[in-house]
Amino acid sequence: MSARERVISLALLTVAVLGPVFYLAGLLARGLAMLHMSYFRLGFAHLALSISAACAAVLLFRRGKPALRIVAGFFLLLNLGSVGLASHQWLQEIQQRFVERAMVPIEPIKAGVLIAPLDDSAVSRQESRALEQFLADMVRRDGLTDYVAVRHVPPITSADQARRLGERMRANVIVWKGRESRSQVIAHYYITVVGANETAIALDPVPLLTLLATHDTYVVPNREVVPDGQVPPVATHVVAPTAVGFAYMAVGRPLLAAAQFQAAGEASDLLPATQIMLKNQFAAAMLLLDRDDLALQAYHESIEIQPNAKAYGGLGIVALARRDWTMASQTFRHAIRLDPYDPTAYCGMGILHTRERNMQQAMSAYYQAIALRPEESVPYALLGMGYELLGDATRARDAYRASEQHAGVNAGLHVAVAERAAEIVRNPPTAVPTATPRPLPTETPIPAQARYTIKRGDTLGTIAAEFGVKVEDIVRVNNIRHPDAIFIGQQLIIPEVLD
Repeated sequence: MSARERVISLALLTVAVLGPVFYLAGLLARGLAMLHMSYFRLGFAHLALSISAACAAVLLFRRGKPALRIVAGFFLLLNLGSVGLASHQWLQEIQQRFVERAMVPIEPIKAGVLIAPLDDSAVSRQESRALEQFLADMVRRDGLTDYVAVRHVPPITSADQARRLGERMRANVIVWKGRESRSQVIAHYYITVVGANETAIALDPVPLLTLLATHDTYVVPNREVVPDGQVPPVATHVVAPTAVGFAYMAVGRPLLAAAQFQAAGEASDLLPATQIMLKNQFAAAMLLLDRDDLALQAYHESIEIQPNAKAYGGLGIVALARRDWTMASQTFRHAIRLDPYDPTAYCGMGILHTRERNMQQAMSAYYQAIALRPEESVPYALLGMGYELLGDATRARDAYRASEQHAGVNAGLHVAVAERAAEIVRNPPTAVPTATPRPLPTETPIPAQARYTIKRGDTLGTIAAEFGVKVEDIVRVNNIRHPDAIFIGQQLIIPEVLD
């Protein structure tokens, strides 16, 4: 072989080698993100591969040393194989996207966890795919793949959208990312829980309130910048175990759920709000295990971090389980003072009023909970139970049907209220004696100038200023024992201004 032929052969071999080497190195470094480059860059990459394959083919069929031809044949196959591998992965990605866009609901026998990327960029999708795989591996290690499904979905921008998507796809938990402002560099994780009940449930105050206490959107701040496409440690150490913990609660595995919440709580550098959330959910799992002693301890630990309405509401649920009515009333009222927009404590107060057969205040409390969160099923179920005590079969049935309509993915509650709605049609309830409503005491008769229904954002101070009366007069004429605990929908008598 002449010197010129050797130079040509060496050049052809170099091009044949560099094409697949650089392409496969790019796939290893960037994964599927490489397949989402701009059309120009993707076209250039495949043109380079075509040239590389052509050089290998020329060497293969060109006269020369057998060893050189064997090497050329190997790199020709490597060129074709790399293109085939990329095409196969790309087709899988396209099929996954079609499944996501079709939004096929998760099987009824499973609890569903949805994972959404921050946006449609290749980097965000790669990161969310990695988190999806991490969660799926956790479920597999726990032996619950037959009961929990993990699914990838398109980006989500709000808690309302997450809730609607979860109900549409029959998913219990939705993990998504979002920024509090456009200027924010790091996106936080959000966990929206729309259902923690796939198994049978009794229409009993403690399990109903425990279920209601789990439904919310929880924020897990992310404070660490990681390389593109990688999953931040907070996602694997906190978000993932928390999400599967809620899913395990849904399929009736509260002990496994508690272990996941406990593991997440052991992560380093947790913010107080995240610690509080994990303590409260660990306590909820303990309530489902009938370990109210451990639940009580966890709620107290949550309050020690920072007083919060969910922990006080949880203490009220523990008090109900222990039949400590005085403590239940105190803790539910304190929860309302801390957060007047959380429906759990209002439902708890309604249960206490029902026990005292003070049905007027009980129904008012349930309606308040419904006004605060009309998409929740539990307040409607409690409302139906209240109407049963009043002997009003029609309204009880309507309330149970409303609960059934809003039960969503809470299959156990859906079945329970549906069966109860059918039962009271067959066997109408009989009214039980209720407490005789006492007239509102006033120190001196004050003529009324109006009746006012409290709206969101109202305080006694703003109402008094609007009507030109004193706060003390409104408190006295309406017999308000706790001025800080007024609620939306509450009717107030506005006294006349006396000259």
